[in-house]
Amino acid sequence: MLKHDLTPVLHRCEQLAVLNRAAARYAKRKPVAFHLKIDSGMNRLGISPESVDCFAGQLAKCKHLKLGGVFTHFASSGVFLDTVAGRQTPEQEERFYAALERLKKLGIDPGIVHLANSAAIASRPETWADMVRPGAVLYGYHPGYDPTELREESERKLPLKPVMSLRSRIISLRDVPAEQGVGYDSTFITSRPSKIAVLAAGYGDGIHRSLGNKGKVLVRGTLAPIVGIVSMDVTMVDVTTSLMSRWAT
Repeated sequence: MLKHDLTPVLHRCEQLAVLNRAAARYAKRKPVAFHLKIDSGMNRLGISPESVDCFAGQLAKCKHLKLGGVFTHFASSGVFLDTVAGRQTPEQEERFYAALERLKKLGIDPGIVHLANSAAIASRPETWADMVRPGAVLYGYHPGYDPTELREESERKLPLKPVMSLRSRIISLRDVPAEQGVGYDSTFITSRPSKIAVLAAGYGDGIHRSLGNKGKVLVRGTLAPIVGIVSMDVTMVDVTTSLMSRWAT
């Protein structure tokens, strides 16, 4: 069923005709409001700035549609270095606002204007416009920033706490001699006599396999490295240094 807050994916302005027919069928009482995405440089979704005139012409023919907002999406809003990526955000802003002005000159009210994603919310207040679109920050995580000092500054200005955590229990503690493999394919070899904790959670529970030999978990408040390939139901963690003194052998 077509909802009044529908935001269609518009690759070409001609797609408005398809949306208008759907609106005429499912929302007969009043026009359906939608938001138009302008592709300002990410080359993922939205119409190009060059298609604005075509869009305006098509919208005039669509009696069952109403433009409720116009937006774009930043590709590199967390990058501030003098690089191609670092210069991309102001270039996207320029293209977007040029397209917006063109819409206004064609007699179209753009409605709600929005640009800022999570990184821009935290670090680029000049992009906030009429509203913002938080993503990762809703879950308590800052996106990546470059340079790293920008992350520290953003975290001070916008302190966040993760809204979710994955907790498990240690179901086994194993004393493993040096030069022994741990887990599938022995991708981790102990360099010393080690104490390996086995967690009752694996990739079937949401611990991604890519974290094998890379990720870390908190065990009694101390970080411990994941070792070996993450299994479906269990994950191995090296607690030799951080927790050995706390556990009975």
